[in-house]
Amino acid sequence: MKTQMLQKTVNNISKLLQTGFGAMGASVVAGFFTSTESFLDIMVPGKRIDVVFLICRISQFTETTDCL
Repeated sequence: MKTQMLQKTVNNISKLLQTGFGAMGASVVAGFFTSTESFLDIMVPGKRIDVVFLICRISQFTETTDCL
């Protein structure tokens, strides 16, 4: 019973970490947990990524979808 509750808790924590850190942060967290060192080395070189942000505003969206 307590083992199942502990497994469920660990699963919930891992889901929260995935949600909070995203895909790129998941590799950082995974590297930290699989590391044999007991501290987080913050001087590891980073990786450059390209990101695109998109924001779209549709005026009168509700009325437009009602017509469709």
